[in-house]
Amino acid sequence: MASVSDSTARRIKARDGFVCVYCAADLTANPSVAEVDHVTPRAWFADGSAAGNPDDAANLVTACAPCNNRKGVMDLATFAFYLRARYGVDTRPMVRRVNAARRRPLPST
Repeated sequence: MASVSDSTARRIKARDGFVCVYCAADLTANPSVAEVDHVTPRAWFADGSAAGNPDDAANLVTACAPCNNRKGVMDLATFAFYLRARYGVDTRPMVRRVNAARRRPLPST
């Protein structure tokens, strides 16, 4: 499965300030753990569950490796439910961070 281009990944991470949108961890000190996550998983586009381009900037956010791995192929709503049910996490701040990041324009190259 192909990933987003290096250029797009750099712009997504810059747009999000090198902060994981899921746990709010500042990744500037350790950028190697900063990853780009598909909010609606790429697999959902392949099987027809979602329409559009999975690599559109509005579907991409910065995530730390642990959050990205934990989220896996869940969409945002399912991931939020999982975190609430399994860990008792108030996910409203996370959902607000994700949605705010998705609305911000990408910085120029």
